[in-house]
Amino acid sequence: MSAWAPELRVVLRPVSGYRELALEAEGRGEWLLLQRPLIHALLLGGFLSLVTTGRVVLPLALSTTVCWAFVPALQVAVVSAVTKLLRARPFPTPRLVDLYFAGNLPWSLWLLALSGTVVFLPSETPGLPLPSPGSLFPASLLAAALLSQVLTFGFFRGALGLTIPRSLAGLALHDALLWGSIALFFLLSDQLWPRLFGKIGI
Repeated sequence: MSAWAPELRVVLRPVSGYRELALEAEGRGEWLLLQRPLIHALLLGGFLSLVTTGRVVLPLALSTTVCWAFVPALQVAVVSAVTKLLRARPFPTPRLVDLYFAGNLPWSLWLLALSGTVVFLPSETPGLPLPSPGSLFPASLLAAALLSQVLTFGFFRGALGLTIPRSLAGLALHDALLWGSIALFFLLSDQLWPRLFGKIGI
């Protein structure tokens, strides 16, 4: 199992996988801090380009990556803040971020699956077709969200060595800060309210 990619190790065994990764020789430097967040940002940029135009347009993908880089940057800020608040096992920031982003596989696979929908099941209009009633979209979204929760708990429990109650508290605080900040961003930019209520005239 130790020869497997870190992402697969923590998916298959969230707590013990993270515990093993935390004990391995740690890397240092700016590249360790940037590599996994950068991969996630590029994946998000490519996905949004595909959704918008029906294909990956390099200039659009790069500009979208820059515009949405705040998402992985926010994740870095949130996990750093929660780790300090809980006084968890100290890690150098690059190592902490690298371990945390090893748990991003569920969302990465979900984005790739939706991208495959655009490529292999094209609609008459460019971009991602709206999910039909009874489609697998809600189930896949729920599955990715639940698995992501399990992996984030595994990060707090296994990598940071917190007790179960403190790991659950860390998970709740992490979600409140992360998703609360994203919701606040859309509210302040007047994008969330029209998306949620525009169709019903509120």
